Amino acid sequence: MIIKERLGTSDAETVEQIRENPYLQYFLGLHEYSDQAPFDASMLSHFRQRLSLELVNQVNARIVEAALAAAQRTPAAQNEATTAEGWVVCPTSSPGRGGIRTGAVALEGFRRSG
Repeated sequence: MIIKERLGTSDAETVEQIRENPYLQYFLGLHEYSDQAPFDASMLSHFRQRLSLELVNQVNARIVEAALAAAQRTPAAQNEATTAEGWVVCPTSSPGRGGIRTGAVALEGFRRSG
């Protein structure tokens, strides 16, 4: 259902996308790529009929809670992303203060240490 809504496709198109895309198959938990459809398109309709709106909302709320909790537990990942931005040097920066070359050397040193 997530794939169908994300892609905005019909049931049949969703199954075809899953059949063709190993990343979508991995997302669904398949252990190896298969060029066969993992299920019939009519199964999506049966699945939708069994889910109430209340259950879908509960699942969505738990997913959001888990994502927010995970984001709060990993500030190091956020620091790495913001630190890397400081090493980006504008091509028009003044070469008199080290400019582009200093930024490139700093970035190269970061790659080697990581």
